[in-house]
Amino acid sequence: MDEPLRVVVLAVAWLVGWWLCGRVRTLPAVPCREPAPRVSVVVPARDEERALPTLLAGLDRQSVPPAEVLVVDDGSRDATAAVASAHGARVVSAAPLPEGWTGKAWALWQGVQEAGHDVVVLLDADVEPGPDLLASIAAAHDANDGMVSVQPYHRMHRWWERASAFFNLVAVMGVGVGSPRRPRRRAAVAAFGPVLACRRALFLEHGDAPRVRSAVVEDVELARSIATAGEELDVYAGGGVVAFRMYEQPAHLVEGWTKNFASGARAVPLVRLLLIVGWITACLVSGAWLLGGSLAAVVVYTAYVGQCFVQLRQIGSFGVVTAVLYPVLAVVFVLVFIASLLLVVRGEVRWKGRRIPLRSR
Repeated sequence: MDEPLRVVVLAVAWLVGWWLCGRVRTLPAVPCREPAPRVSVVVPARDEERALPTLLAGLDRQSVPPAEVLVVDDGSRDATAAVASAHGARVVSAAPLPEGWTGKAWALWQGVQEAGHDVVVLLDADVEPGPDLLASIAAAHDANDGMVSVQPYHRMHRWWERASAFFNLVAVMGVGVGSPRRPRRRAAVAAFGPVLACRRALFLEHGDAPRVRSAVVEDVELARSIATAGEELDVYAGGGVVAFRMYEQPAHLVEGWTKNFASGARAVPLVRLLLIVGWITACLVSGAWLLGGSLAAVVVYTAYVGQCFVQLRQIGSFGVVTAVLYPVLAVVFVLVFIASLLLVVRGEVRWKGRRIPLRSR
């Protein structure tokens, strides 16, 4: 491909990148209101003794306090139950995992069954809620009455955590949170699992559906089941309302993304998926072209650095260096995605000491 044509192709892909993730739609921060909504918070937890104190302390500081907090101890091998109880949460010990269920889906099902209020907020144990999270998500749910899903702002401490940049970015692109047009609520195809809110009755109607209870990415299948039934589904990024630190160890980062990504990609509409693939390919090509040292290559590379910086700062604390290294991170993404596809072909993934078969799914 000659240089002028390469510039045109990469410029078109750059514009596609802005359409896929230009301005990320964040959950509006809403202060306490009267009467305060009464919600049940359900937290599935397996070996989460280190993460739970931050989450439970954050729930204690809410402008709209939760009516109850239930921590479902999913067969933990550490002090998860003791930590949860010491922080005032009600501990629900998960029953043995039945055939055809994944661990998190089973824990959520039991926790929501035990919940005593009409609206349930489902939180992962590594979530770090700001003081207005429950007020904000309750307000979003009032306007929706179906399901509200939020991807927390990704807070990182170590350099290697930034290797997940493209995974975060592609997740936002795939769901459509960064596109200029707001997705039609009933057309949403996926959700973010760390923060979900819905009517208790709605979850109980869909949470034990065969494709949900056996799914590796149960949040995606739950969203698809709810949307298919005609219910509304809104998705947001966390902004300043809620954050998390996803993986504290490199092995967990690789294991987590390989577990989720190939399975989750199937929920993305084909046209959007092809656009994402095209944009990632352009990132790889523009990075490789830079090695030639031409002025046009430097200009294109700089444009992609600026784009990645603007995109990433909306969803996490990735920084300028992460944007500059975008070709390397694109390579990491492709390699881990291939590994995820191989796991799908093999028919099994592993997560937190459990083997999850895929072929029957």
